[in-house]
Amino acid sequence: MKLVCLDSMYFIWGLLKKSSPSQSDKIEQAEEFLKSLDDDDATVIVPTPLLQELLMDCDPSERTALITQLKSRFVLAPFDAASAQIAAKIWNEKKRAKVIDQIRSSGDSMRTKIKIDIQIIAVACSQNASVLYTNDANLAKMAEDYIVTRDMPVFRKQLELLDWTPSNPQAVAPEPNIEMRRRRIELNLPEAKDDEEDP
Repeated sequence: MKLVCLDSMYFIWGLLKKSSPSQSDKIEQAEEFLKSLDDDDATVIVPTPLLQELLMDCDPSERTALITQLKSRFVLAPFDAASAQIAAKIWNEKKRAKVIDQIRSSGDSMRTKIKIDIQIIAVACSQNASVLYTNDANLAKMAEDYIVTRDMPVFRKQLELLDWTPSNPQAVAPEPNIEMRRRRIELNLPEAKDDEEDP
């Protein structure tokens, strides 16, 4: 069974049906993406720090319904002690490597958002997700060496609108590199598994 984690924007587009005017096409694309995960019988985890972001973007009167929908369709994964340990390690390593300073100096992310992003990465790692889908380049940069990241695929309907067809629109993510495997071993995490056979 495929276990994956999604960043908040895919839920904002696909479930809340919200987007900026320049990203209106993302709503249909995210709907197709979520449907494809359902069709593939993938297990999608929703880290609780991400849940907070979704609830902040949701109308207060619709929050209970959103939580019910998320629980019925996805797996809510808590930011627990194991996740906190991983998050601290990621923060310290990225801080030493000046990655966090570079992101903050660019003005793209505040310290609070960076911490939430790292918590999302940590939950994905602690849950042994095979891939973290995100369209956020800064989040992907912080996830390097810990978990594979990629953006949602472009589906045939969107390709027809773009009048462009790649040779493989849903390319498989690359295997985790050696450094990523080493870090998972350090954190006592099992190898991320993509398509396990159901028992």
